[in-house]
Amino acid sequence: MNEIIQTQNGIIAIFSMSPADPVVMEPGALQIGLTNSSGQEIEGALVSCDLTMPGMTMPPNQLQLSDVGQGLYTADTTFTMSGNWRAQVTAAYNGEATTFNFDFLVK
Repeated sequence: MNEIIQTQNGIIAIFSMSPADPVVMEPGALQIGLTNSSGQEIEGALVSCDLTMPGMTMPPNQLQLSDVGQGLYTADTTFTMSGNWRAQVTAAYNGEATTFNFDFLVK
């Protein structure tokens, strides 16, 4: 998977995974890059992620992403099932919370 880019409320979010094509039961990491509409990196946001499989009831799988600087936020994870997944990412910044949904496949 390459980067997925979404824009909402003047925030540009770039979602990517490492490895690019995640594999079930193998460690991986997700990364979110945040910039404003002027292209300036957003630092100091509180970024969380709820990982789900659309169409399947699952227990909560919530991650807090670490601010690693330059507008980048990361978290390590391991996917327990193959199939279609969704990362619902919420970025709280300047008193507002913006939510992005990123869909991807785990092999």
